[in-house]
Amino acid sequence: MNLKDFEYIIEITRWGSISKAAEHLYISQPALSRYLKRLESELKLPLFYKSDKRYIPTAAGVCFLDYAERILKLNSEMEKSLTHIRNDSHNLIRIGASGCRGEFLAFLVLPLFNRKYPQYKTAIVFDSKLTLSPMLNSHVLDVILVNTSTESSSHNHYHIADEDMVLVVPGDHPLLKDAVSIKGQKYPFVSHDTWIKYPFLSTTPSTNTGKFVKEFMEQRNLHPNVVSEIANIDMIFSAVESRMGISIVPSLPHKSVFDGRLCYLALEKEQNFKCSFSAVTEKGTILTPALKRLIEVTREVYAKVNLENTFKI
Repeated sequence: MNLKDFEYIIEITRWGSISKAAEHLYISQPALSRYLKRLESELKLPLFYKSDKRYIPTAAGVCFLDYAERILKLNSEMEKSLTHIRNDSHNLIRIGASGCRGEFLAFLVLPLFNRKYPQYKTAIVFDSKLTLSPMLNSHVLDVILVNTSTESSSHNHYHIADEDMVLVVPGDHPLLKDAVSIKGQKYPFVSHDTWIKYPFLSTTPSTNTGKFVKEFMEQRNLHPNVVSEIANIDMIFSAVESRMGISIVPSLPHKSVFDGRLCYLALEKEQNFKCSFSAVTEKGTILTPALKRLIEVTREVYAKVNLENTFKI
């Protein structure tokens, strides 16, 4: 048997007709009829019976279809994996990342990756997760580096680091005088009642951060003074630095925070909310040596930056 055997039986079942299936397969009706007879003769089992001029799968036909669909799916996954291997052999890694990761990747991760593995080239696209995910699914990208609230069953997730959901404020904001250090907390804490009165920059609800902020406010019956809704987290950092307002973001490594231009504050006294920063690839694809090394370097840089509290490698 070859792949055409499986495709032909699937099409006959889909249309319930030899003539319609043949039309969509771009072969003649007599040729498809001869093919079916030959296959049923080889299997020594009928795959279809006719009812009201429609071809209906027999028990053997249902079994054949089940395996045919799985075989075709496995073949598709194999072809995708081979495509990734071919790309790896061409030494190109196509990376997608949210805009707020630009400084971290361009200043720290990619230079170190290039020094360690000069045989690889990288092409990077910065955009929203909503835009990057379809690009990953259509094989325009090999990997995307994004925050994930839940793991999708259609993708592989490779954890890089946990990040706290935090309040971000300018480095000289009055809230810093009210913030207190809490044992076990990485960032100083300031109560909701204190910061809720300040101008607030909201995140678009369609994003993971936006969904978190919406639920956080609703669960605590908080009503912030929203002065603007901004979809791009990187733009939120810029707006906070320009003193337009404060906001809630993931505690990602950002140069403005390490420079003291911005500060992170804990949202809760005891345990802050976490989100996962991950490398995401399409399900069923092999993690190539190049991608493995990129993920390892990203983890290494992230851990070093957090440990030494500096935006340098």
